[in-house]
Amino acid sequence: MSITDTFDNETEAILMPGHTVAKVDNFPETVVVTFSRKIFDIFLAMENIEQISELHCGFAIIPIYKRSLRLR
Repeated sequence: MSITDTFDNETEAILMPGHTVAKVDNFPETVVVTFSRKIFDIFLAMENIEQISELHCGFAIIPIYKRSLRLR
């Protein structure tokens, strides 16, 4: 048996992100997560990058960045 066989989308979840963190105003609808330092460094070198929040994970603080795209 796997989680896909027993998943129940009708009842409220026991653990919700809102139970432990506050909502970040203007948080992007679409996000990209990478565990690659090389890709992260390339992203930070781009234009229009701003830090919008932080994720506190144990003793680590992980910055959350937003890139504003300019439409032509």
